[in-house]
Amino acid sequence: MKTSRKAIQELVNLEIEREIDAINSDGIFEYRERLRTCTAYVYETEHYFVLRSYNTFVAAVNKETGECYDFLRKVFGFTSTSAQHISKFWHDYAWSGKVLTWRYVK
Repeated sequence: MKTSRKAIQELVNLEIEREIDAINSDGIFEYRERLRTCTAYVYETEHYFVLRSYNTFVAAVNKETGECYDFLRKVFGFTSTSAQHISKFWHDYAWSGKVLTWRYVK
């Protein structure tokens, strides 16, 4: 049985939304550092590194699995600058090589 791209993306979106809930319930976001020389900052919870681009949290990395969750399009839409921040964040913090991106599904 073939699975459509739409169905796959819906599953990815659900996984990211579960991770967002887990991040929000993970406790206090402690400031860690500025991301390179960008207008982006990395925060840390017990189980996640979380990226804030300008004034919006846009991505996170699970410390245990090394997976990166890109939820920029869910919380803001899309900006190329924030997407570049996420790419740098992924390269610096996500060691698994797996990046899941939330995308709008029609």
